[in-house]
Amino acid sequence: MIDYVEGDTDPILIQLLSNGVPPVEPLTGGIILTVRNGGGVVIDTTGKVTIADATEWIIAYRPDPGDLLETGRIHRYHATVDQGGVERSFPGGPADGIEVSSRGGGGTRRVSRV
Repeated sequence: MIDYVEGDTDPILIQLLSNGVPPVEPLTGGIILTVRNGGGVVIDTTGKVTIADATEWIIAYRPDPGDLLETGRIHRYHATVDQGGVERSFPGGPADGIEVSSRGGGGTRRVSRV
């Protein structure tokens, strides 16, 4: 679970892992990050996701101030990577969460597992 401050715009770093480690090949594909607010509504992440470290499979999501609101609610996220025509999903099971608060952590790195 990521702890995040409501309205913050610091990047959220997410490491995508397969069986506890980053995949062997560098991350070069397209990334779709789906984030849903506490009510299940999809938040637009277009242009807000970049590769922060290709070797370690770390992506960065830089939310707009209005993206992560609703203090006390958990936003769920799921990443899909198109790596050479092969789609991989992270995490492989249920979506991970971002817990939003009115103050605190901010941008804590979260490890997402397949």
